[in-house]
Amino acid sequence: LAHVAKSVSAALNACINCLPGQKDVDDVIRTITESSQALNAHEFPSSNRPYGELQANLNAAAAELNEATSHMVQSSRGNAAQLASSVRHFGTAFGSLLGCGMEMAGQTQDQEVRSQMVVSLKNVSMVSSKLLVAAKSVAADPSAPNAKNQLAVAARTVTESINLLVNVCTSAAPGQKECDSAVRAIQMMRPMLDQPNEPVNDLTYYDCLDTVLERSQSLGDAMTGIADHAKHSEHEQFSESVREVSTTICTLVEASAQAAYLVGASDSSSMAGKPGLVDLSHFARASQAIQMACQQLSNPASSQPQILSAATVIAKHTSSLCNACRVASSKTTNPVAKRHFVQSAKDVASATASLVKEIKMLDQEPSDANRQRCGEATRPLIDAVDSLTTFASSPEFAGVPAKISHKARVAQEPILAAGRSIIDGSCSMILSAKSLVLNPKDPPAWQSLGAHSKEVSDGIKRLVSSIKDEAPGQKECDEAIDKLNAAIRELDRASLNILSQESAHQADSSLLKTYQEQM
Repeated sequence: LAHVAKSVSAALNACINCLPGQKDVDDVIRTITESSQALNAHEFPSSNRPYGELQANLNAAAAELNEATSHMVQSSRGNAAQLASSVRHFGTAFGSLLGCGMEMAGQTQDQEVRSQMVVSLKNVSMVSSKLLVAAKSVAADPSAPNAKNQLAVAARTVTESINLLVNVCTSAAPGQKECDSAVRAIQMMRPMLDQPNEPVNDLTYYDCLDTVLERSQSLGDAMTGIADHAKHSEHEQFSESVREVSTTICTLVEASAQAAYLVGASDSSSMAGKPGLVDLSHFARASQAIQMACQQLSNPASSQPQILSAATVIAKHTSSLCNACRVASSKTTNPVAKRHFVQSAKDVASATASLVKEIKMLDQEPSDANRQRCGEATRPLIDAVDSLTTFASSPEFAGVPAKISHKARVAQEPILAAGRSIIDGSCSMILSAKSLVLNPKDPPAWQSLGAHSKEVSDGIKRLVSSIKDEAPGQKECDEAIDKLNAAIRELDRASLNILSQESAHQADSSLLKTYQEQM
């Protein structure tokens, strides 16, 4: 049955590949796969260019690929021509990054560093292919359940892999690569604010507000830290503050997107969505982390601490997947799906146990034979995780996106606009800090840092204000209060009318009594 199902799936994919724009995606995927073969063969080009020039080119290529990733996420929901153009751009940008990375690997004499470069390049290749597959799915069916979120997760994974590659390949001046990584990570959050019609996490509306309020405090501390540490040339603390700002901004943007979704979905003119049985974003992140850790285990140059770190990552994420399967099994009413989730969890747990046994052997005796057995033991785990992720991605388990009305989108905009201003301001602020850490006595740079820091602070204030003002139910409460006040005024008028009628009746009665007495 599984073989037949795979045949049907392959036939459906072949049909989808005939759609406009799909062939361009397949061509780029094929090109990436072929280009990556040189990594397995360790065919590094010789280069006479200075290493510093290669570092600068790598940073430029990383920025270009990150921008191409963002552009492709946006164009995947457009027409076929836009998709084809953005995919070709992505393929070109990937080729530039791969070529530059391989040149740097060819010049690197340290075998351990070279091996880490190769692993990082392989990771970028793998996640780039997955992003293109996700873009294909969205282009074929833009309204598919959770497709937008899966594409966003794939794009963020590409950015994370690019950052890891740059960190391995560069030994730039203090704080430079941290600033570049932070800007790339923040920029990749921008598509999340593009008309959100699906939940991005499980936060309630007031959880989002609490998150923004709490994180804004830590953001203020980190921004102060950036300025103080740059001023005193405290490079390690400066880098830590930059990373803190990046993490906090990403959390704020995610909370903004969730709050905007809840505003739109709760509007009376919108049609509310339906949550899915599983969090596909969680499955995708766990799967990606496990695959990258498995590549680390298979790398001949991995040190003992790196092996133990990879084992920890695998244990953490396989445990979370098994827990997610248990929860999904308890929620679903479909007996077949219930059994499948239970069996998938068993398969993942069994493959993990076998791999852990080989990791222990490798840790005790790091020989080539043990490393090979460890590498072979990663394959059943990767297969089990892929199978589980594919099953969890079935449409029957996905949520139904909300249908956000035009009126509701207008209500979302203040929150989304505040989120975008925070992204713009924080990126400009970090770029200003990037130059300051090299030259703390640059007055124009300090002015720029202050101006952009204020822009971020103002954006946070607008975000908090917008979330409070646009809280679901507030307008309905105001309308209900207005109706009640109108009803009270109507009752008051009626009461006055009754009193005036009684007064007139009493006056008539008195007059009648006078006439009767006169008669």
